[in-house]
Amino acid sequence: IVNAAQQRLYAYENGKQIDSMVVVVGKPKYPTPMMTAYVRFASLNPYWFVPPDLAAERIAPKVLKQGLKYLDDLGYQIMSSWKPDAQIIDPNTIDWKAVAEGKTEVFMRQLPGPHNSMGRMKFMFPNEAGIYLHDNPERELFREAGRLYSGGCVRLEDAPRLGRWLFGRDL
Repeated sequence: IVNAAQQRLYAYENGKQIDSMVVVVGKPKYPTPMMTAYVRFASLNPYWFVPPDLAAERIAPKVLKQGLKYLDDLGYQIMSSWKPDAQIIDPNTIDWKAVAEGKTEVFMRQLPGPHNSMGRMKFMFPNEAGIYLHDNPERELFREAGRLYSGGCVRLEDAPRLGRWLFGRDL
């Protein structure tokens, strides 16, 4: 159970709490929604398919300030679509100012690796809101008293520990 207001995840077995950890949840602009769902599977070393609003809000301004090297350094690719046969597009062909202003949307993904915003694993419970639980390379966020930083998903303090509990083994 994730209690977004407490910014904590609780693990229960046979009606008794057996573990808990701090989490980062959605900021007020993108709150983590209330829902019920079962974790169906885990994805290891996942791509991050960047929602267009986050590409505009978080990434495009950094591209404008730091240049296209920012995309290379953090492993971002621009795609022609979200389809399986999508092609990689040259980021030089994108109007990054229009992206930052929300006038143009881009299909962007981040490659697996040390900078990937999903970290090393994500736990999927298919839902209409596109919310999931995931690891996070920004470890300093878990030391904050207020952990309202995500775009709605739940970032886990210790994703490998949750994986061991859910699947009964290291992932």
